[in-house]
Amino acid sequence: MREISLYYTVPGATLSKWFGNTISRAKVGVSGNNILLSTTYGSYDPEVSNFGTQAIASTVEVTPYPTSRRMFFHLILDF
Repeated sequence: MREISLYYTVPGATLSKWFGNTISRAKVGVSGNNILLSTTYGSYDPEVSNFGTQAIASTVEVTPYPTSRRMFFHLILDF
């Protein structure tokens, strides 16, 4: 799973009840990169290709570390 995100827009009635007329729209969410990797590839990163599309050297890995997993939390407010 390379990238995934999930967002929720808070209903306007709820915003009016909580904040009055201060906030007109609110959206909260979470997203992530490289969350799940399922492969039979024997090394860290199956997407590696440091030499382009050359058939002989297309799977040469220069860095021995896997791609990092990252999580982000989002808050979008319109005033």
